[in-house]
Amino acid sequence: PGAAAMAGGYKDAAAASAKYSETMKKEMKSSLIYKHEDGMNYAKCFERIIVGSCLQSPSDVDTLKKEGVGIVFCLQEDKDMAHFNIDLEPILARAME
Repeated sequence: PGAAAMAGGYKDAAAASAKYSETMKKEMKSSLIYKHEDGMNYAKCFERIIVGSCLQSPSDVDTLKKEGVGIVFCLQEDKDMAHFNIDLEPILARAME
């Protein structure tokens, strides 16, 4: 499913992202703005280290494999995954292929 379909009980993905961003701004005392509906984003900060948002779909695994990524260390909590209705099982299954 696309990001919009993964927005859980929210009317649209933008509403889910806005709610998440507001919560994180309060919790982290920062100006973080997260747009889940834009899909996974990442940047190479060192030759062998890439940082970015959480994987949202099995195709994100394919994207990272093309970048040469061999390990994903996810800092998201279950409540974050639930907020955006991300089904982790298909992502993990693709990673194990």
